[in-house]
Amino acid sequence: VARPAWRAATVWRYERTAAAPAPTPNPTALGQDDGRLWVADWGGSVVAVDASDPRRAVLRAAPAPGGSYHPTAIAVGGGALWTLDAAQARLLRESARDPDRILGMRPSPGPAPTALAFDGGTVWSYDAVDRTVTRHGGDDAPEKSFSLPDEAVPNAMTWADGRLWVHDAKFRRILIYSVGGNALTRVASEPDPGPGVLGLAVSGTGAARRLFVLYGAEGGRARPEIVSYRVRSLLPFAPF
Repeated sequence: VARPAWRAATVWRYERTAAAPAPTPNPTALGQDDGRLWVADWGGSVVAVDASDPRRAVLRAAPAPGGSYHPTAIAVGGGALWTLDAAQARLLRESARDPDRILGMRPSPGPAPTALAFDGGTVWSYDAVDRTVTRHGGDDAPEKSFSLPDEAVPNAMTWADGRLWVHDAKFRRILIYSVGGNALTRVASEPDPGPGVLGLAVSGTGAARRLFVLYGAEGGRARPEIVSYRVRSLLPFAPF
């Protein structure tokens, strides 16, 4: 009896605080940095919008790395922007001030890259075929891969509070992992806020903290949109 009651009291509840149309027609991923939300589009563009007003675009770019380019994931931090190119299975590093300026590129660790996240110092990726999460080094530094410990179909990742958040499209949940040694350890599993999640981003602290979700055009939506949530639980000592 105690365990179901505890779970009911601590499970995340999503309070919708704002929504805006996605700034591109075919968005694939969401990232955030320095008060901006970044959206990647399948057509090859990236757009930054103001996190306080996602209707206002502050930067648009269309990187041209050569050949077909279809970004399916995006991560931002430390003055750089990373995108995963599904067309040629490669990881691009661009300038966050001028994303048209490509700083480097390398093959992705696996053939089907689907998600990216930046932990404050290092970019991480997930590959759907290898089912591994890879922590990337610098241009000449080695990579390190971690097996995903859960049955899941990750399509989005982000970092918050030193933990890796993974959206599982199969079971519609957010899996939260700590990283230690050579393993990922699941510390939480929460239901996602709705169908059609394409990207996640966490911004702010305390009462101002928000979860931003990029949705595709499904679940009753006429078009893709970005929605912000305040996340709560019934117990005050089990906060978002």
